[in-house]
Amino acid sequence: MLQPSNPAFTPRLASALLCCVTVQGKYLRSALLHAHLRPSLKLHLGAGLAGMAAFAYEDVAHGMRWPPVLHSLWHCLSAVAMGCFNNLLQHVELAVVLEGVQTVACS
Repeated sequence: MLQPSNPAFTPRLASALLCCVTVQGKYLRSALLHAHLRPSLKLHLGAGLAGMAAFAYEDVAHGMRWPPVLHSLWHCLSAVAMGCFNNLLQHVELAVVLEGVQTVACS
């Protein structure tokens, strides 16, 4: 079996990245079509990018006094970014429920 030259590469990592990109694309597409999702998308993207920056800086800043603060900061920012998915889930679930109601009403 062929393995990539990077030992940090794993199929699970590639799968998680693909899933993440797919979900982000779905969120962006839904926000472009429905204006009520745009504020939560902006908060999601901002918190996610700031969290990734704090995560990356934590790796670079070993030995400095900021890493304990940065570690908790990226956890908090990640929680905010994940919490923004509730708006997308409510939107998608409402569409499914309304579709089911229309199907029942037409039969």
